Parts: sequence; structure tokens; C-alpha cells
Amino acid sequence: MKRFFTILLLSAAAASTAFAGGVVTNTNHSAQFIRHIARGTTLDADAAYYNPAGTAFMEDGFHFSVGNQFAFQTRTSDITYAPFAYSGGNDTKRFDGKTFSPLVPNLDLVWKYKRFAIMASVGIGGGGGSAEYANGLGAFESQFAVLPAAITGLGYNTSAYSMESSMTGYQVTYAAQLGAAIKITKWLSFAAQARFNIATNKYQGYIRNIMVNPTIPGINPNGDMVSASTLFNTIADMMPGTPAGTAAAQYAALVADKELDCMQTGWAVSPVLALYFNHKGWSAMVRYDFRSAIKLTNSTKVDGTGLFPDGARTPYDQPAMLTTALSKRFVDRVTLTAEYHYYFDKQAHWENAFSTTIPKQDLVNTGTMEYLLGVEFDVTKNVLLSCGVQYTDYDVKDEFHSELSYQLDAVSVGLGGAFRLCRFLRLNVGVMHGFFLPKSVTSEVSGVPYTTRYSRRSTVASVGLDFSFTSKKR
Repeated sequence: MKRFFTILLLSAAAASTAFAGGVVTNTNHSAQFIRHIARGTTLDADAAYYNPAGTAFMEDGFHFSVGNQFAFQTRTSDITYAPFAYSGGNDTKRFDGKTFSPLVPNLDLVWKYKRFAIMASVGIGGGGGSAEYANGLGAFESQFAVLPAAITGLGYNTSAYSMESSMTGYQVTYAAQLGAAIKITKWLSFAAQARFNIATNKYQGYIRNIMVNPTIPGINPNGDMVSASTLFNTIADMMPGTPAGTAAAQYAALVADKELDCMQTGWAVSPVLALYFNHKGWSAMVRYDFRSAIKLTNSTKVDGTGLFPDGARTPYDQPAMLTTALSKRFVDRVTLTAEYHYYFDKQAHWENAFSTTIPKQDLVNTGTMEYLLGVEFDVTKNVLLSCGVQYTDYDVKDEFHSELSYQLDAVSVGLGGAFRLCRFLRLNVGVMHGFFLPKSVTSEVSGVPYTTRYSRRSTVASVGLDFSFTSKKR
């Protein structure tokens, strides 16, 4: 029972996890990222996030960028579990979770003067979307699909069940960074930042109207669909003090209607350190984002489960991350950038919905790794075209995956352009699509094989504006 309702709470958060990045971290911070992907050596305004040390190499003046992303995602679990046949005759069911994020904004600001730069950025560091499972999850239904077999085993023929379940949720981690950079030599600079992460998760869900059709003389002689809760309470009242009556009372509590309305909040501050190298058309960057140790606190309005008391705290870290990037400028028109990300997932702390003894980070073999490649081509002085590709490699045990937090290796492809509208203003547009590699995992529920085929689709479109107020003529 605890496992089941933990799923109800946590599935919403996982359903709206990062569209690009690690387990809980977004890297699609800007509109420029969507059209280019490999932003590690950028000297545009979004360097405030991607290349903070590089801001010391920007033109003197004030630069800022504002943008928004429109993200669509569908997470699908095709589950084969024999007891599902008691509901419609098919042992395989599909459960879809749909996420639409119409507002994933970012704002980046840089002020550069001689050897120094001050920068700030605000964006969505994780999540950022609402998730809806109109028919709940297979993990919901599998707990009750075994009722017909269990009741039949007691001597009362039962051939069907039905139920209603739904879950909606919203998860977002707001990230704000503030820092400064200094040019140490003509070709090397250093930056330090403080990152503020504020996480907010909201969940609403229910399970209700669980029905079964046992044929029981004197109670349900015609084998009609009846309320499971009413049925078990009736049996418990007829057999007080007996083992059967006690078991029926326990079942009645399990199948009673349950509702949940909970919000979780938490925050943390962590440092970011970076170096940037620029010489004769070559650029290189290394950045280290320290672990952000977030603790979420429950603010619960309704908790029919009794498992999520108001004020309870759970870990929700953003892991440390190492980023390196290398780029080369060719014939003053084409820039090629290669980039690498490593997330220190095993050193983070996350709640494990399925075990109180095995921390979820212990189900990670090695940290998530990402490989990025991007190209920018200056077609004219006012038109830039770009494209990029990213491969994300998760190395986790099969036990890590569940409907609420599965991670699929993926190839993401982005393309778009930047168009100068006037001397100080440029428009960015882009689109990125993720191609995810499906994965099948087999386990057991109530001693019966339970096979889940996980798949996922996501598309993100972006639009943004870059402003640069400098003395240089363009």
C-alpha cells in the first residue's frame, strides 16, 4: 500500500523532468540552445549560463537575452501483466503521460568593462511542465488487477474489475545565477557564480470506484459489479473476530477511495566555477557546477494515504556537473563546437519510492554522460544558421526504471537561426526533437511477470531576442 501511494505522489514530478540534460537537470536554458545545442564556448548573452568565464571576452557594454521555449512530451508505458485481462480481456495496456510546457523562459544579462564582467541569469533549472495521466499508471492499476484472482481463491468466482484513477502534477526548479568574471591574461579568464535553486512540486490525484463482480450467495448472488470497499466491509461485519473478517477489513481499507493534494518546496545555494581560453580562432571552456543539496518540505492539504504528513522532508538534489567544450572558428564564417557533460549522479541524494534501505543513487552504475556537437554558419552579416546534435547516455540498473522515473538514452537534434533586426537587436528561433531508445524491463508484481516497454517523444520550439548595447558598429 505504501509503495502504491508513493507512486501516486512522485510520478507527477518525474513526468515533467528535464527535456534536455541529466536525471533532474535541464540544460536547454536558452532559445539559442534549441537551435545550436553546443553552447559551451558561446560569447552571446547566454554565456551568463553556459560560459560564465567567457563573458570577460565579450565586447564592452551591456548585453541581455530573453527567450521562451514551448515543450511537448509524451511518456508511454506499454505494460504486459496477465491480471490486466480481468479488465477488458487484454493483458497488455498502454498508459500515457502528456506534458505541455507553454512557458519555459530565460533571461540572461552581462555587463562587460575592460577585463571584468558581471553576469546574471534566470531560467528553469529542472522540470518546468505540467503532467497529466488521465487513466493513472500501470503501477496504480496492477495493485488492484489481482483482486479477481484473490477473491476467486477464497471460493467466490470473480471475473472482472474496474477502477478510476487520475493524476496531475506540476514540477519546476527555478534557477538564478549571479557572478563575475575576470580576464587573467590575453587568452585566459576565470569566473565564479552562486546558483540559487528553488524547487516547487504540486500533485493532485485520486483512486476511486474500485469495482469487482464476485458471485456470493446472500451478498451478490448475480455476480454484478459492486463496490469492492462495500463488499469487503459487508464481509467483515458478517464475520467479526474471524481470520476471514479481519482480512476483509484490511482489504476494505486498501480499496477505499483515496485522494491526495500536496505541494513540496525546497531551495539550495551552490557555487559554479569556470575557466575560458580564447586564442587564434580556438576556444575552450571548463565549468564545474557543485551539487545543489535540496530538501523538499511537504505542504499537504489532503492526504488520504496518511503517508505524507505536513512538514515531512525528502531529498531532491541536483547533482554536480562537469562541462568541457572546445570550438574552432574557420574562415571567419563557420564555428564548430564539441562539448561533453558528466553528471555526478551517484553522489547526489534522491528519495527511492520503492525501498527504504536502497538509496536511489545506489541504482546508478556511473553518472550520466552527454556528447554534443554544434555548427554555426554566418550566411551574411545579418543571418546566422545553426544546427546541433546531442547524445545522452544513462548508465543505471534495471531497478532504477519505473513509470515514474525511467531514463532513456536519446539523440536530440536541433536547428534554427539568428537574424539581426537592427544594430543592437537579433532574433533567435529554433526547434529541437528528441529520439529516444525504447527499453523493456521485466519484474514481478504479486508473483506474476510484469513487463514494461518504456518509450518517449519530445519536441521543443524556441524564440528569443538578443540585445547588445556597445560602441562597436555592426
